Amino acid sequence: MDLQEFLTIVPDLTGLELAVLLSLVAKQHFLVYADEDLVEEVAEELALITTEVFELSCSIVGSDDLQSPARFGEAILDEQSDLDEGNDLIATLHSRIENVSFASGPRGAPAEQKLDSRMVSNVVIAKDFNTACDEVQFQVLELISRNRIISKTTVHPTPMTFLFIPVVSSETMRARLNHHLNDRIFMSLYHSAHHGFPNLEDMIDSYGNMGATTGEEPLVITKKMIDGLRQRGDAVAVTPEIRRYLQDLIVFLRVEWDVDGGVTPNAGVNLLDLSKHLATLHGIDFVTPSLIAIAAKKVYTHRLIISPRASRGSAAQPVVWRTPEEVIESVIDKVDCPL
Repeated sequence: MDLQEFLTIVPDLTGLELAVLLSLVAKQHFLVYADEDLVEEVAEELALITTEVFELSCSIVGSDDLQSPARFGEAILDEQSDLDEGNDLIATLHSRIENVSFASGPRGAPAEQKLDSRMVSNVVIAKDFNTACDEVQFQVLELISRNRIISKTTVHPTPMTFLFIPVVSSETMRARLNHHLNDRIFMSLYHSAHHGFPNLEDMIDSYGNMGATTGEEPLVITKKMIDGLRQRGDAVAVTPEIRRYLQDLIVFLRVEWDVDGGVTPNAGVNLLDLSKHLATLHGIDFVTPSLIAIAAKKVYTHRLIISPRASRGSAAQPVVWRTPEEVIESVIDKVDCPL
C-alpha cells in the first residue's frame, strides 16, 4: 500500500491507532486516560495495535513494577531485541558486546558470563503510571531524553523507534506525573467503553472461530509509511495569520484566570507539530484554525493545572471549578479566528 492509498483509510482508524500513528510520526510519546475498570483492556488494546498493526515489540508494565527502578528496568527490556536495521552503529556495537565474556579468576571455578545486550522494547505501556514512585518517573525522564536506561551491570539503549505510553485511571488523574516528565508527553486522549476495543475483540473472535480468517488483509503500517508521513508533515505550510492565531491561543491560555503556572514553551512547539501532522492525515498541505483547535485539546489537557477560585464579584459567590477541556474550549471561543 502506497502512502496516498493509506491516507484514504485514515478515517477508518480508531482513536488509539491514530494516537500511536501520530506519536510515531512526531517521534513523541502520549498518555491515555481511561475509567479505572478499563485500564487493563486499554493496555491490551494498545499492545495489539503496536505489535499487529505497527509490527513493534511491546512491554506492558504493571503497578508492582512501578515502585522499584530495578524492577521497572527489567520489565521494559525486550528479550529478543531485534535491532533496527537502519542503526548500523548500535548493531555493530551490540554484535561486539555479545562476543565479550568474563571468566572467573583462578580461585573460582571456570565460568563465563556474557554482557547483557538486551535493548528496551519499541513500545512501553505503563498502567497507572501516575502512581509510580519518583525514582521510576525520573528513570523514564532519562529514558525518553537520553534514549537509554542504566542497570547495575550495563546500559540498555532504546531502539530507533521508541514510544512510551502511560495509561492512567481517570479516577486518579489528579495524582500527576512529575512536572518535567509531564511536559515531555506530546498529547493525551480519553478512551471510554463507548470507543470500544476492536483489535482485542477481533483476537477473541479469532480464537472462538478456531483461527478461521475473514479473508480481509490485516492493516500493517510500515516504517516507510511513517517516515513518508513525517516528511510530508514537516513540509506543511503555516501562514503568518495561522501562526498568529496559534500564538494568541497560547497567550490566552497562559493568562486564563484559573490556570496555575501558565503553559510551557515546549507545549507550544508540540501544538504546532501536531497541527502539521494532522494536516497531513487530512490530506492537505497547510494548517487550518480547526486543526489547531483539535490539536490544542490533545496537547494541553494533561498539562493544564486548574485551581478553582471564587468568581469575580461578591465573596459569597461559590467557587468555580472548570475542567482543562472547558478552559481550552473557552479560550478557543475567545480568540478571533483568521478568515
